[in-house]
Amino acid sequence: MNWLTKAIKFGEKIKKVFRKRPSKEEIENSDWTSCCKGPILKKDLENNLWVCNSCGKHHRISCRQRF
Repeated sequence: MNWLTKAIKFGEKIKKVFRKRPSKEEIENSDWTSCCKGPILKKDLENNLWVCNSCGKHHRISCRQRF
């Protein structure tokens, strides 16, 4: 095995480890959101009036959610 085939195999291994970033649609449809100390369930935020439990940050909400 020469160094080129080793480099190609190493590149394939790296591609398996690192996956593609999630798209905007996948992030919006997710049940999780991130804040200061990691992921938080959106339902927990909604129950707490869109305020983070750990840091007190007020998250943005739409007009329909406000009224």
